[in-house]
Amino acid sequence: MMAGLGRKTVPISRVIPHYCGMPERLRKKRRLLVFRAFFDESGTNPKLDKALVMGGFLGRVEEWERASDAWDECLHEKPSIEYFKHSEAQSLNGEFAQLNRASADAKVLALTKTIGRFGLRGFCITVLYRLFRHRDAKASQGRVGTRVYDWGFLTATSGLLQYLDDEHPGDEKIDFVFDECSQLNACIEHYNWMKTEPFLAEIVRRAG
Repeated sequence: MMAGLGRKTVPISRVIPHYCGMPERLRKKRRLLVFRAFFDESGTNPKLDKALVMGGFLGRVEEWERASDAWDECLHEKPSIEYFKHSEAQSLNGEFAQLNRASADAKVLALTKTIGRFGLRGFCITVLYRLFRHRDAKASQGRVGTRVYDWGFLTATSGLLQYLDDEHPGDEKIDFVFDECSQLNACIEHYNWMKTEPFLAEIVRRAG
């Protein structure tokens, strides 16, 4: 995947790890003039969960910059923590081990209000596990479109591309950032393949 950086062209895969979510004190001169969507998933255990839930936010890069700075400031306000992880906030371990229940809840509320101050649009996708109950896992191993995660990924990317065309017509690209997991690589390969196919070119023309 490629994206413009000033007048140069650089691999987005090299830029993203150094850029996404960083406050200004860390970003320095890293700028990408595109939309960006971050997604993360929960409900990943089919034995315990009814559905995979994939949620995320979409915004312009400059809005993410402002939100990242505010998030970083909120993180380090007393009681200071270095990062936020919901499971740690719930169980009072990790970064939240120093806090009691009331302080942890207050921190979560403060971070939630921080995100709400910015022009980031939220999205949520659910995929029911029961729809895949009878698939042959061995026969479909590694094939994109045969797993619950694939449908979450494909719905997230195609849905946001359609939303962008409807609400923000033009040629600006959208970059997608997903949490690393074992099923992600195959989805990325399929995503890149779609961009090379003539009959799909128009659909994914704004895919970063």
